[in-house]
Amino acid sequence: MGAPRQLLVLIACMAAALAVAAPITLLAKWKISIHALVAAGTAIALTVLVSPYFAVAWPLAALVGWSRVRLRDHTIAQVFAGAAIGAAATGALLPALL
Repeated sequence: MGAPRQLLVLIACMAAALAVAAPITLLAKWKISIHALVAAGTAIALTVLVSPYFAVAWPLAALVGWSRVRLRDHTIAQVFAGAAIGAAATGALLPALL
């Protein structure tokens, strides 16, 4: 449909991360932090696609995780799991698919 390749690759990265997180959340009933997943994946994507200077986004991703724990929506483990899944999916697939 004419979408830029980078956009399609980012969608694939997020779909892969959700494919891992959704069954854990829905079937195991252990609430993975999707907010942390997206924040970590976005920080990786900005760093890889735009500039290494976007590594400054990492503290923002950490703040998203902190807020999820502070609001008592997630445990620290759930936030770390979400961030790990988002970072791993984007970090592995983004360079491989570009």
